Amino acid sequence: MALNGFVVAAALENRDRNVKINLLAPGPTDTEMYPGPLPVDASHPTVDHLLGLGRDGPTGRMYWLGYELPLFPDLGATDLAASVPDRQRLRFVLDEPAPD
Repeated sequence: MALNGFVVAAALENRDRNVKINLLAPGPTDTEMYPGPLPVDASHPTVDHLLGLGRDGPTGRMYWLGYELPLFPDLGATDLAASVPDRQRLRFVLDEPAPD
């Protein structure tokens, strides 16, 4: 949660500059440190989306496997998407054209 707050603060402090500050949560990725179920490249499409954000693109947001999620989800949830009461409200950003 501290990193989430930092992202919001940094995005607000830099809103007048041409920089986007967003949080990418890779999820339970299979690494040497943690043998998770997701391959290392699972986040690559989301990274590509974020790298393509234009000048008017979003800042101060959180993304996970192509979804934009609330920065402050329910603390009891282990699945980030499950922390949103109505999954239909999640916005899958990889299907959208990148803003200019």
